[in-house]
Amino acid sequence: MYKIGHNCFPSFISSCYSHIKETHNYPTRIATNNNLTTTSSKKSLTRRYIQYTGPRLWNNIPNDLRNKSFLVFCPIYKKYLLDQVML
Repeated sequence: MYKIGHNCFPSFISSCYSHIKETHNYPTRIATNNNLTTTSSKKSLTRRYIQYTGPRLWNNIPNDLRNKSFLVFCPIYKKYLLDQVML
């Protein structure tokens, strides 16, 4: 999701996802935080798809962590996840 959030993925894959700032023209806090558009689903099977869970996981990561470079992001995100489990 990092590469999709930072537009580093091929266009045929990243076309499945969109940033909130691309869906409307007015600035909001959510749109300026590099969040991805989430979809809704009533079926439990579709909630397992990456198109559903990926943007939700990406939007839950703190903004200061999302803005790091990729090489710094991976170990810090791993530590962040481990800290969440320990709580």
